[in-house]
Amino acid sequence: MNRTRAALRRIGALGAALAAAGAAWGDELVLPCHGPDGNPVANTVTLAILENNGGELLRGTGQDGRCRIALPAGAYWVKAEAPGMRSVAIRVVDAAASGRELRMHPLSGIDTDGQQRLQQMVERDQAVRKSLAETQQLGNADLIGRAEREMEQVDSVHRAEIGLWLQERGFPHAAEVGYAGVGAFWLLLQHAPELLAPQLPAMRAAVAAGELSRSSLALSEDRVDLIQGRPQRYGSQLQSGADGKLGLYRLALPESVDARRAEMDLEPLAAYLERFGLRVDDSSVPEMAASSPSQPASTRSSTRSKSSAPP
Repeated sequence: MNRTRAALRRIGALGAALAAAGAAWGDELVLPCHGPDGNPVANTVTLAILENNGGELLRGTGQDGRCRIALPAGAYWVKAEAPGMRSVAIRVVDAAASGRELRMHPLSGIDTDGQQRLQQMVERDQAVRKSLAETQQLGNADLIGRAEREMEQVDSVHRAEIGLWLQERGFPHAAEVGYAGVGAFWLLLQHAPELLAPQLPAMRAAVAAGELSRSSLALSEDRVDLIQGRPQRYGSQLQSGADGKLGLYRLALPESVDARRAEMDLEPLAAYLERFGLRVDDSSVPEMAASSPSQPASTRSSTRSKSSAPP
């Protein structure tokens, strides 16, 4: 009898140890993954990184059109990669991603000159914005004015160039300018407010094709809502008030915003605002009225700073 009880205790302890190990290792996430033609891609790997905190890059497999990776509890950015290809990263919470897939597209398209030009414009776009942010920290009004004029000049040149691109070719595809080229074109569009709204249908199609992330589309939808004076749906747009303090631009149906954000691979609103030193439940987040459509540059969103960027 004593030996039986001892054996049962050992079995119980082993079971508890295995359960603890399983909880630490996490559940296996299995997603369809393939190339743009719907066929499996050789040498595919699955990659994941913890949202916000980063940390170790987790690796999984990709075989026969199935990507597999073990994920501990939490929110992760997950993507598939193969030689010369990658997918949009999707946000996965607690290894649950029902109905999702990882569709890989080429890193380089057939229009290498166009892709290179888009990258050059993005580098310039980000450089002038970084310069402005650094100048604003100094508090010198003359230097700030000069940096703002430089940014406006760069944006004007880029608006003309991408406007001509849209007129002649439409919104680009990954086959033309590669996965990164599509993302570069999207970013440049965010700073061309008069061109943005007409391209929302093309962006939605790009999301459906796996060429653009859901979160990118959500930011554009919110930006268009702001420009056109409507409440935003996803809470990505922040705006400086008359007192210079940053606040959340007017929000539609606040009680369900996190459900909408989750559908678009966005973190909860409270976590997003926290990165700007704001909270949902206090007076530090006054809901701002709509700005003039001709002055969208006063807004901030994760297209500009403090984004929870996928790997």
